[in-house]
Amino acid sequence: MSGGSPAPPGPLTPPPAGPLVFFSSRRGRWTILGAMGVGIILIGAVLLAGAPSSLWSSIPGQSFLPVESQSASALPTGSWELTNAAGIAAWNTTTLALNLTAVSLQCTMNFPGGAAPTHITLPAYRGNLTSGVAPIWLLEYVDPSAGMAAAVVNEGSPTLLFTAAGADCPLVPTNVTAIPPTVVDSSVAAQALAVAGAASYLAANPSGISLIMDLVAGLPAALGGTNPQWVFSYTPCTGIFGGNVSGPANATAFSGIVNATTGAVKQARPLPYSCQNIPPSPPLASVFALGSAGLVTGAGTNVSLSIQGCRSGDYCYELPVVFASGGVNPADMSLEVTFSNGTLEAGVVGYAITNGTGQVLLYSYGATESSWSTGAGTPTQPYVAGDTIWVDMGPSNPTGLGLLLGVTGLGLYSNSTYYSVLP
Repeated sequence: MSGGSPAPPGPLTPPPAGPLVFFSSRRGRWTILGAMGVGIILIGAVLLAGAPSSLWSSIPGQSFLPVESQSASALPTGSWELTNAAGIAAWNTTTLALNLTAVSLQCTMNFPGGAAPTHITLPAYRGNLTSGVAPIWLLEYVDPSAGMAAAVVNEGSPTLLFTAAGADCPLVPTNVTAIPPTVVDSSVAAQALAVAGAASYLAANPSGISLIMDLVAGLPAALGGTNPQWVFSYTPCTGIFGGNVSGPANATAFSGIVNATTGAVKQARPLPYSCQNIPPSPPLASVFALGSAGLVTGAGTNVSLSIQGCRSGDYCYELPVVFASGGVNPADMSLEVTFSNGTLEAGVVGYAITNGTGQVLLYSYGATESSWSTGAGTPTQPYVAGDTIWVDMGPSNPTGLGLLLGVTGLGLYSNSTYYSVLP
């Protein structure tokens, strides 16, 4: 899936480095704040410290599926379900200070060594980044009756990092679905992204690139129902997981998303990136929200999407923008419609954005919003409450197909996706 044009305003930048805090988020997902604002991926940047230092000496990498099998032997007895996995291939050896604290009083963390670790050392990896392997993998599990657990696997050596128990610990199953053993391997996802542009990106940037491969759980049916997905982030910054981030001010990163059930590439694109003057990276949902979708039919006869946002006679979803702040604009995100299993709905005619008076600001033809054509606005013109996003579904009634509008953040809002149900 490709996004708006022109490129998002300003270079994409990771957040400032600093101590990391372990906490239970308001959505019930466990995550880490600090060195990189990439959500649940960050469990992979901090929890490794519970393993012995000898685990960090080897350089070869492994793909996900062998690692998943190996990690099970490190878990306590229970009915554990995998909810997240992250592989990290850092260009430089990095030492990361930790502050692992369970903020909630209703969740107690237990460390195999008795005390919480204070730091972690990530090894340098100089292998093939299109192979889908990493020297370090972190896996996060939930057992509704036992709480949480996290494990690290390095070259076949699994280690339990911690367990967490208490009333606030087993929250993840209500917000995400367990990752099934049938997901495609990271090697398959990496090869698909290599064909889609990652190989060319790495050929043009043969050194200094670090990689995070994050396997994100899908949403349950009550929240729209989505497949798990692989999120790959190639970054040119060094020290990206530690306190001394450095690198070019004007560089290019590469981001890719792969449906972890089908292996289909959902997004693959280079992005402007800066390793200097690093601000926080907010989630898209913190600055942008859509109201409930309504289904209408296009008015008139032979009136195009570019004129009224919905072609005459077509079925179109209209989604009002109910909140927008921080100058967020259409170039900060890309749009696509999928079925609940993550498959692209190829029958979409196109998309449009109208203002409060019904003027078409922007429009785009095709199943994915690959570039905006200008009407009365521009892609970098900020959204305001009262704007409307239109999705033209064509002449067939899409009611009841279980569709979702995926709004994927770009630039500052990368690694963040907002979903709206299309009834």
